[in-house]
Amino acid sequence: MGLACLLCITLPLLMIALSDTKSTWRHITCDAGSFPPGQPAAVTCNLHTPVSALKRTVSVVRYRSNAPTLDIGTDILLCRWNPEEQKHKCTIKDGYTVNNISQEPLIINIPDVTEESAGLYMCFILPQDKETSHVCELIVQEGSGGATTTMIHLQTGTGEQSHVSVLIIGIILIVVAVVVLAATGVHYFRKKSSAKQKMKKKEKRDEHTDAVSMLQQIPTRNEHEQVLGEGEALIQQECDGPNEKEILKGFEMNNEACQEVMSLLQREIEANVGKDASATIKMFSTLVKDLPRGEENGQFMVVNLGSRSLRILFVRIEGPQIETHDSKTYTIPPDVRLGTCVQLLNFLENRLSMFVTSKQLTDKETSVGVVFSFPCKYAEEGDLTTARPKKWTKGFNCDKVVGKDFGKLLHEKLKNKLTTCKLTIKVIINDAAGLLIAGIHKDKACRISFVIGKGVNGCYMKDNGSDGTVQGHGDEKTIIATEWGALGENECLEKFRTDFDRTAVNFSMSPKEQILEKMVGRLYIGEIVRQVLLLLTKESHLFKPFYSELPALNEKRGFTTENVLIIDSDMDQEYLTTRDLLQHLEFDNISDEDCKLVKFVCRIVLQRAAFFAAAALATLVKHVQQSHVTVAIDGSLWRSHLRFKQQMMAKTKELVGPDFDVTFLSIIDGSEIGAALTTAL
Repeated sequence: MGLACLLCITLPLLMIALSDTKSTWRHITCDAGSFPPGQPAAVTCNLHTPVSALKRTVSVVRYRSNAPTLDIGTDILLCRWNPEEQKHKCTIKDGYTVNNISQEPLIINIPDVTEESAGLYMCFILPQDKETSHVCELIVQEGSGGATTTMIHLQTGTGEQSHVSVLIIGIILIVVAVVVLAATGVHYFRKKSSAKQKMKKKEKRDEHTDAVSMLQQIPTRNEHEQVLGEGEALIQQECDGPNEKEILKGFEMNNEACQEVMSLLQREIEANVGKDASATIKMFSTLVKDLPRGEENGQFMVVNLGSRSLRILFVRIEGPQIETHDSKTYTIPPDVRLGTCVQLLNFLENRLSMFVTSKQLTDKETSVGVVFSFPCKYAEEGDLTTARPKKWTKGFNCDKVVGKDFGKLLHEKLKNKLTTCKLTIKVIINDAAGLLIAGIHKDKACRISFVIGKGVNGCYMKDNGSDGTVQGHGDEKTIIATEWGALGENECLEKFRTDFDRTAVNFSMSPKEQILEKMVGRLYIGEIVRQVLLLLTKESHLFKPFYSELPALNEKRGFTTENVLIIDSDMDQEYLTTRDLLQHLEFDNISDEDCKLVKFVCRIVLQRAAFFAAAALATLVKHVQQSHVTVAIDGSLWRSHLRFKQQMMAKTKELVGPDFDVTFLSIIDGSEIGAALTTAL
């Protein structure tokens, strides 16, 4: 007791003495993967921080290269990118909304936020006095330098304000010390017993919420066998009831199933090589024959027409060094995506006009590369501007565009309407082809590109003329867009589809097309999970039956892929993130069993998507027949979810076997960089 009393006296005095010292830092390291030098690095990091470990406010949040500052002192700040309003929109937990928070008082220096990264991408913990825990997901955009890890620093304490707080606390503790000295022995022992119980609770809580331990639970690249071992028996391990196992068994993918998918895709590739009319997937040459040598120079505008957004930016090339800058993203409204050719061209002209005006490009001649993320073939041999869309995918269905020379239509529109600046379209290129060009620029061993985002695609390049019979394959090296997401349009994948898959695609404009894409792409995963949760709820395996009327379960896209990714990233054994998200979706009285089952559904659907993607990639690796091959890879699903990335890499390496050494090369903005490089050639 004497020692305790001594501490009660000396600790406050020590705090007062240290009140002028600098604030301490908590260091949390997150695995960002391995990125090549000179390229930006993106990482999704799960940050688990007990509120009890922080001071009253978090005064500074900074990244290694970017330094946003935070000067708000209460509650939780959730920041989302609003693509329609083109600004950050942050909500404080108590319900107050702060608009245009990208200015003061919060400065967020994260460039090129697109609709693909929309949703919860930054969260600052600002604790109240009560002890609770929150989990935040941060997507960090690094600067150049080839970082392999991202260090997140949380500064506890806020300068002079912190000094005053420490001084006040010290005085209070001195008063408490006097009270303790006057306490009775009985009170002492009761207090000791109570403190012991609290310590046990705190140790248990810290065990589950400590940031470093939580992040270490996420499998690393050296734990591929553990990742796959967990995946093979997920249903047997996680499902408690036989009915639940029966409902979910269709999502389990073993190696035999993956090998069958590989055989089906290889058959389609061979049919295209032989120009077989029975081929379901129509694979097209991109007509890109000149490859980058690392000697290209210049600055080019790139226009990326994606599934939900239009992105315009500049790419500066100086030999091996490439920089993207001045990026602007515009949401494509539904009436344009589902409208006419005229509406689409008007939208493109309007946004390009806004962009060139804002960048003061009047009276300047600018070369433009266009990324067109839809299947197309070229009208004229050797002319990369004559792209003719073969069909729309990913929620697009513009009338009177399919089969037309899109490059010519766009050129005429800009020539007639955009008179203040001369934009010359040099290239229209597929997104996967652009990514492969960017990969070759960084690694001459790159022969494959793979896009895993809202939609999916992949390209490969052969070093000989063995594919010479495919349309446009006259030269020794040609890039082929595989359009592997279309596998299954001949019903060859029906044994792998569930009723949930079939129901989930009902909202699609083309439910019988892009079958494999609709089982893998980020645009569809959330809807598949919603269908599963809805049935489990109606059959009383989950929540309460009347919850099936909640918008999250009953409305189309009420449960988003972003929700799925956040829940699957919840490493806390008390399901803090899952519970908080479900409450936000208007569920209440959520049990641990509910959280466990919801998380399992998210995990099994994502795992199946990762294995399907791995099967497709393994097919391309075996087809190019290179013992060492580099794969350029990008896409919002690949970038934003570490577990998906690891499972896909591990399964790919397992499926190709020891005869093939596969290197994964993540390239941010790869499609845009490839379009600029092709324009420069």
